[in-house]
Amino acid sequence: MKLLFLGTPDYAVPSLRRLAAEHEVVGVVAQPDRPVGRRGAAEPPPVARLARELGLRLFQPEKPGRRAFAAELGALGAELSVVIAYGHILRPALIDLAPMGMINAHGSLLPRYRGAAPIQRAVLAGEAETGVTVQRVVLEVDAGAVLLQERLAIGPEETSGELFARMAGLSAEALSRGVRLVESGRAVFLPQDPAAVTFAPKLTKEEGQADWSRPAAHLARAARAYNPWPTLHTKLPDGRGLKILRAREEPGAVPAGLEPGAVAAASGADFLVACGAGLLRLTEVQAEGKRPMSAGEFLRGARLAPGAGLG
Repeated sequence: MKLLFLGTPDYAVPSLRRLAAEHEVVGVVAQPDRPVGRRGAAEPPPVARLARELGLRLFQPEKPGRRAFAAELGALGAELSVVIAYGHILRPALIDLAPMGMINAHGSLLPRYRGAAPIQRAVLAGEAETGVTVQRVVLEVDAGAVLLQERLAIGPEETSGELFARMAGLSAEALSRGVRLVESGRAVFLPQDPAAVTFAPKLTKEEGQADWSRPAAHLARAARAYNPWPTLHTKLPDGRGLKILRAREEPGAVPAGLEPGAVAAASGADFLVACGAGLLRLTEVQAEGKRPMSAGEFLRGARLAPGAGLG
């Protein structure tokens, strides 16, 4: 089958690689090259790099909604369009470009967690399971009829970054199945239940600021959900920033007299912080200007005393 593929980040790379091995990908659409790193040199996104490596025709428009661009893509003769993590809101001219329409792999079990951050929001909510949904693309975000779903358990200590890597592979498998169903004429699309819709809005850097008045259980989930970005972060007593890369709820009550954000223990490998309810054990952190390190490594040079305040 002739496919048009739209995607941009690492997450979409396994899907492009899989589909290019199984079908004729007549064109790849990715976001433009962007400045990266301190030097600000423009670099191609991962999907663009793979498209060039595979010798596929690549398009990187700043404004993909223009009619002239849709006409250019239409001349490629794609029978079906496939999109995963492209990063642009798509207009009808692109959605309806291929005669068999456009399908998308979304990182949740729709209709739950529609939106830009379904994986992180599922981790933050403490979900035990997530998955991938292959759906028909329509104008309303993530509201299209569902072709198939693949389920995946979320590990109790798994970060969003770790889950992303597994979900990327699962998305490739789900899209491969979906394209085969469409190609064979056996695809059945079922409407979503509007009463079951929940949303997963885009993350902001401000969300990562640790609110020590929250329960320790919530902050432990936040450390997982916001890793690798924006990371759960706070301030040390000397004003330096501290990223909390891994943490877990610690059994036991908060010692008397400690306010939320106060250090309850800071010796050996024990780095405990009082929360609005319960204690948070920090197990991996990164001080401003330093590399990630275990709590024990950090405490050997940090000189934190019990009762010191974070945040």
